[in-house]
Amino acid sequence: MSNITLDTKVYNGLGYRGDGSSWRETSAGVVSGFKTIDATINYTKEKTNVRFKIVKPTIQTESSACACPGEVLRTVFVDIVVRYDKLSTPADRTSVLTDIRDLVQTTQFQEYVEHLTIAV
Repeated sequence: MSNITLDTKVYNGLGYRGDGSSWRETSAGVVSGFKTIDATINYTKEKTNVRFKIVKPTIQTESSACACPGEVLRTVFVDIVVRYDKLSTPADRTSVLTDIRDLVQTTQFQEYVEHLTIAV
């Protein structure tokens, strides 16, 4: 199983399970700060669901009056979900992948995610 690198952080493959795979990035040094990626595929009679979930906790690194080292200060969750109709073709899937790649590069997407502003 290959690793995934996001923003210079290497997420090591943890292996496969019945419906998908998991990766973990451990540079925080404490379990509470480990970042994870989970990927699943769920097949039903009517559709196929593909989901990637990224969990990114931010932990306290130094002792302070507010928190101890290793304490989770905040967590960001990223969910990417694609739902394919049962009749979707390989061309449909390739098109969706291209659309996702293009979408994250747009100013509008970046404004929403980075600056929490509604882009027009």
